[in-house]
Amino acid sequence: MPEVNITRQMEDTKAKALSVFETAKKILVKDQDSYDYQVSVLRSIKTQAAEIEKERKDLVTPFQRGVKRLNEFFGYGATANSGPLLSLKRAETLIKAALVKYTNEQEAERKREEREAQAKADKQKEKLEKKADKQEEKGQEEKAEETRLEAQSVPVPIVPPKVEKAKGVSFKEIWKFKIIDVKKIPRQYLVVDEKTLGNIARSTKGKVNIPGVEFYPEKSVAGSRY
Repeated sequence: MPEVNITRQMEDTKAKALSVFETAKKILVKDQDSYDYQVSVLRSIKTQAAEIEKERKDLVTPFQRGVKRLNEFFGYGATANSGPLLSLKRAETLIKAALVKYTNEQEAERKREEREAQAKADKQKEKLEKKADKQEEKGQEEKAEETRLEAQSVPVPIVPPKVEKAKGVSFKEIWKFKIIDVKKIPRQYLVVDEKTLGNIARSTKGKVNIPGVEFYPEKSVAGSRY
């Protein structure tokens, strides 16, 4: 690709445009003559901008074409459909999905085993509590107290993770949402469709009445025919 060289002419163009901008900061339209003069300035700005834009495109186009070819080759960007980067990204996505699927399956199994172990522990604890109740009924207070202490010391089962952590690999949870009943969503979570309202404003010129919305015109200078 060609190298970038900022020429003296380009620097002069930049300086002249900046001068126009600085002058525009100080303008004051106070009568018809000053109004007409600023309209002529707008015409000049429009002409200069068109010339500069043409020069910019002529200089930038070769670079854009080169960048586009390189991106296509390497498979970079949202529009890429082949290339080494895209192939590796797709492979990474497949492997990550497989890892997540496996860890989810193993975690579900771990939780199932933990629930079963907890159920057994609860039964053991319940059995000891009933035993203590019977001992109390028989007046064996000391034995009942010992039995209740034994019940309280029944360990809480913890089943360790089934998948060992691999170096350089970690998992994170990304919380998402889905709409169950849109009618129940609080108003503060509903977003106004500003794009549609803008289209209605332009197409009807504010002749449509929508509760809670005020349509109004905002004047600007249309610079296509100075």
